[in-house]
Amino acid sequence: MERYRCYGCMNMVEDPICPYCGHPADGQNAPGQLVAGTVIGGGYLVGRAVGSDAAGLIYVGLDQGRDVPVLIRCYSDPEAGRREAALLTQSKELAQVSGAVDAFEEGGDVYLILDQVRGPAFGAYIQRRGGALVPDEALRILRGLIGAVAVLHQNGLAHGSICLERIVLDPMGGARLLGFGEVTGAQPVEDVLALSQLICGCIAPGLAPDQIPGLT
Repeated sequence: MERYRCYGCMNMVEDPICPYCGHPADGQNAPGQLVAGTVIGGGYLVGRAVGSDAAGLIYVGLDQGRDVPVLIRCYSDPEAGRREAALLTQSKELAQVSGAVDAFEEGGDVYLILDQVRGPAFGAYIQRRGGALVPDEALRILRGLIGAVAVLHQNGLAHGSICLERIVLDPMGGARLLGFGEVTGAQPVEDVLALSQLICGCIAPGLAPDQIPGLT
């Protein structure tokens, strides 16, 4: 039986319904979205659209040069996308934590390529460790992420949705942060005392301190 590339998960399969993800062989994206099977950026195979948000669309993809699955973000606002994509790929700290590997423009659109991160969510990892981590272990895991978020804020941007389920541990035990491509303009935090009180108090899940009204 002839094998084909599943556009749902990028595995090579034989069955008309992918045994890994359930995507049909003839499955196609909605009108107005990139056609599954299209190659962009000189070597990125586009798969199915897996999500959308205010920043744009996200597709499953394949980096044909490395033969590894990736995520492809197409920004709805080219100007904002150009700024963010350049920052994520040019900053070593951000590239390491976000998994950003490439950015380019094609057909008037801006694209960001992110490695797919496979590993346990930080929240699940903590639960498996009895619900708590010793300070040294937590710092070891999060040190790179803290530095990356600092770079983001120094450039006037905020991730906006950092939570335990968006922090994933890679095979080397380092922290990766999901949800890049959704960052927004950040306002500088001037009142350190107010910030410390908010961090120690009750903050809505997923809400970054620099996005809380009235803080600045």
